[in-house]
Amino acid sequence: MATATKIIQRLRNVLAGHDLQAKLQLRYEEIAKSEVAKTTKAPVTPGTVYEPPPLSTDQPYL
Repeated sequence: MATATKIIQRLRNVLAGHDLQAKLQLRYEEIAKSEVAKTTKAPVTPGTVYEPPPLSTDQPYL
């Protein structure tokens, strides 16, 4: 979402009767706090050992 210019922000605040940006900032902080609390990392499981593919023996190397 694009940010509004200062003039548009002030016009919205006057029409709404209060500071809308302050409420948005509080909401974003609440969302950020809850997301941090929910995030947990899954344990890392090892994969198989890499084996390179066999080289072709039917033609000589150049």
